[in-house]
Amino acid sequence: MSDSRMFLLKKKKRPQISAPLNFRHQVHVNYDVGRDQWIGVPLQWRTLISSNCRQRPRPLVDPSCITPTDIVNLKVYTYSVTYNRIYALAPLSVARSNSLRQERPPVNYSEIHKPYKLINDDQRDHSEYYSVAKGVSSTGVVCTATETTSGRIVAVKKMDLRQQQRRELLFNEVVIMRDYRHPNIVEMYSSHLVGDELWVCMEYLEGGSLTDVVTSCRMNEMQIATVCRQCLEALAYLHDHGVIHRDIKSDSILLDFNGKIKLSDFGFCAQITPELPKRKSLVGTPYWMSPEVISRTAYGTEVDIWSFGIMIIEMVEGEPPFFNELPLHAMKKIRDMNSMSIEFTAQVVRTLDSRKCYVKDTKRWTFMT
Repeated sequence: MSDSRMFLLKKKKRPQISAPLNFRHQVHVNYDVGRDQWIGVPLQWRTLISSNCRQRPRPLVDPSCITPTDIVNLKVYTYSVTYNRIYALAPLSVARSNSLRQERPPVNYSEIHKPYKLINDDQRDHSEYYSVAKGVSSTGVVCTATETTSGRIVAVKKMDLRQQQRRELLFNEVVIMRDYRHPNIVEMYSSHLVGDELWVCMEYLEGGSLTDVVTSCRMNEMQIATVCRQCLEALAYLHDHGVIHRDIKSDSILLDFNGKIKLSDFGFCAQITPELPKRKSLVGTPYWMSPEVISRTAYGTEVDIWSFGIMIIEMVEGEPPFFNELPLHAMKKIRDMNSMSIEFTAQVVRTLDSRKCYVKDTKRWTFMT
């Protein structure tokens, strides 16, 4: 055997790895039990381990073009004793699918105010209110305010028109709240155009959102049933008038101290008509979206029932399915499933376990079945 062959067959020596050189322990992290926080954490690490880093998911909306649809002549009749009125709807906007998308020139800021002047309440001056910061919603900052003329506490939603991805949705939100009144829908008092902001003054519910409840304690069956019934009353009213909410979740449900439940956050509502009976826009919050919304197939009011079913899971389990997944991963799983497969950790009644809210849209429960 040649010398070169013998050289290749020789056993290789293991490399010698030295100990670390010039080691310096620069970061010293300790946990303060009394203050319930980490001490000495570098700035770039804080967002990774902070208890506040897990924010509630924000709603998303596709960037499709919005084209106005004139339905001024449509009349909506309500037969309730309390709300025996006829509403003439203002023009709403219609989100088209990609196949119908058309490019529009950029909106000039000087033209932003024009459509909102139609819903501006000129009889009331915004200086009548003293505002205090309260929180943030999907489309703006929510404040509490005191109406100086009556002493009534109200909630004021301030929306910067220049920072909205789709300003037409703000217009829709005000129109929906103004024209559709129901005991289980948050009441709007007035709207004001203040500089580049649209202020919407509405009733203040001191109990906060349902999210505060489901994330802090486990609800019992009677409490869940109370929320479900009142929420369904509001949804039945909206669906009966051709309105899809498209963002049903615990964040959109408000409570008062007397057990009253009210539906809010109408920024992503859609109006369906005989001329436009279905929608295709990708609108909503990822973990609560139905498969047909995610896949952008034609859908109607049944998508709210799916989201309502996910909200029930929230009330039972404390969070929606796939909440530990990234939004896009969760959306892909929801899109590809035939029905929601979940094992409740708590014992639930047979009606809930039948999962009729989150099955294929043709088999899903509606207010007609």
